Amino acid sequence: MTSPKAPPIVPTPVLTVAADTTAPSANEASTAAASRNSVGTGPFNWKLTTRNRAHHICRALLDREPSELSTIVKVGVPGDALVWMSKATGLSFVRTTAYLGISRATAKRKIGNVDEQRFGPADSDAVVAFGRLIGLSQLDAGRSTAQLEEGPKRLGRWLQVRQPELGSEPASFLHFGMGRAEVVIRLKADISRGRF
Repeated sequence: MTSPKAPPIVPTPVLTVAADTTAPSANEASTAAASRNSVGTGPFNWKLTTRNRAHHICRALLDREPSELSTIVKVGVPGDALVWMSKATGLSFVRTTAYLGISRATAKRKIGNVDEQRFGPADSDAVVAFGRLIGLSQLDAGRSTAQLEEGPKRLGRWLQVRQPELGSEPASFLHFGMGRAEVVIRLKADISRGRF
């Protein structure tokens, strides 16, 4: 009796990324410096200024590629970002952390604490998703600062109103990934129908 032959071993393709040897442009260099000089080090400028407001930062999150978002989540989101996102939407900090499934104790520990100021990947993912939702709420807004700041306020109200399609308020779905995806779908639908 012969023994069965083992299947042949097929080599797994290896993904290699070539290093970019071109010198960064002046704009790229200043962006990289701003990122390093913002809250901690990382690939994204989370620092609020008079010219870089919460609605600008959330809109920038919406425009990022998935690979960039993955890097942002891996590096971690500063705790202070959650504070100004909750203020931008008009939601209390306590309510925002509960909606996102982030422990209040963890969130409080991250705020303004230089030693431990960034959330871990799971909580960062929730905060980035919330920021992108805020950015999405600005899509139908005008160009003035007042109009851009109204989108997040409307989002805060919309999240707390029961949606028949969801069977609950959208905020109750923000603490897990599939729920956040469903909220995005519903928000886009309401924006396109003019119900937002």
